[in-house]
Amino acid sequence: SILCMLRHRIHSAEAKGIQLPFDSVPKMLSSLSNITQTIFPDGGYFSEIVGKKKELFEGLEIPFPEPEMNIEYEEDAATEAED
Repeated sequence: SILCMLRHRIHSAEAKGIQLPFDSVPKMLSSLSNITQTIFPDGGYFSEIVGKKKELFEGLEIPFPEPEMNIEYEEDAATEAED
């Protein structure tokens, strides 16, 4: 379903005449797949989005990920419940 949503955004961008920085869906997926989140005790931070990846986010109207502060992950809650 995520691939369908991405293809819809790609076709919408192309219909609007927006020039995307990659010429194929696999290249776009590859670019988007290496965004990482680093988890610290006070929250999670995403890798910086620059260059062609930034152009892709803007062209497809994808919001940039924001840091997540004071979040609780299911894995942490399960570990605390076991203790």
